[in-house]
Amino acid sequence: MESPRLRDLLAAADRLLLLEPTEGSPASVVRALLRKELSRDGADPALIAALSQTLRLYLLTSARSAVGNDGREGGPGRARTAQLSVDEARAWKAVCLMQEEPSKRWTVSKLAKAVGTSRPVFARHFARAAGVSPLRYLVRCRMELAAALVRDANSTLAEVAAAVGYDSEYAFNRAFKRYHHVPPGLFRRAQQTVSAIALAA
Repeated sequence: MESPRLRDLLAAADRLLLLEPTEGSPASVVRALLRKELSRDGADPALIAALSQTLRLYLLTSARSAVGNDGREGGPGRARTAQLSVDEARAWKAVCLMQEEPSKRWTVSKLAKAVGTSRPVFARHFARAAGVSPLRYLVRCRMELAAALVRDANSTLAEVAAAVGYDSEYAFNRAFKRYHHVPPGLFRRAQQTVSAIALAA
């Protein structure tokens, strides 16, 4: 079953891809694969997540073209991305900013300013486009990156905390446990155990 976030993502992709020249374009293929997997009994959550992320990257690329650095309409690729509204483009540009700089002290006001709109308008349109509030998306972005970094035994937990925007390891541990349901140290040990079992098999 499609989540509200997935429905919003697919709706944005549908509007964007109205201008795709062929059904065989990469974005169209990814969209079709995602829809097929969503409709299948026993759909694979990992595959859905991977396809969703790939499709989201196409939207982010379009958002970069649709609005300039100041968030104004009419970037060099605007004619090609006319079906992605300016508000949607700003929302996806904000997603891109958070993904590129997850450790930055983002606030809703700072994000709104970065994409060239007011705070209440930005918050409303971001939630509509991404399916979650800007700060909830930021937490998700940070925690997904944190999980990848925690798996790397070469990074200390303090280094991971700093990389995803937390001043203290304690605050990071609490946030990580709240999101992933286990503390980062236990998460790392569990991942190492799984890797060891896979290598021994």
